[in-house]
Amino acid sequence: NQGMRFFFMGFYRDWVTDNGEKKIKPLESLAGGMGAGCFSTLGNNPIDVVKTKMQGMGSTKYKGTVDCFAQTFRNEGIAGFYSGVVPRLYRVVPGQGIIFMTFDIISPMVEMALGGETR
Repeated sequence: NQGMRFFFMGFYRDWVTDNGEKKIKPLESLAGGMGAGCFSTLGNNPIDVVKTKMQGMGSTKYKGTVDCFAQTFRNEGIAGFYSGVVPRLYRVVPGQGIIFMTFDIISPMVEMALGGETR
């Protein structure tokens, strides 16, 4: 999850700041963080669905992880891998926006307090 978020945010930050030529604004950082949260949720949900099925009461009907993926796809289609995605998006997207925005607001303050240069 975090790898996907930082991957997205890195590309977004480069795009918004013209590869670091200008500072990112708080609302831009909020939007980028929210996009990163959405990207990671949609990318990781299939793995979470399979993990949940493998840990649940019905886990004995699967021979392993690959079989769980196959049965989910066969029985539910692609939509089966996105079960529960909407509530997760409601939780993750705003949270990641706030986290990335807060980081970008506080980081320069910490750098200045430690005697370094700000970005």
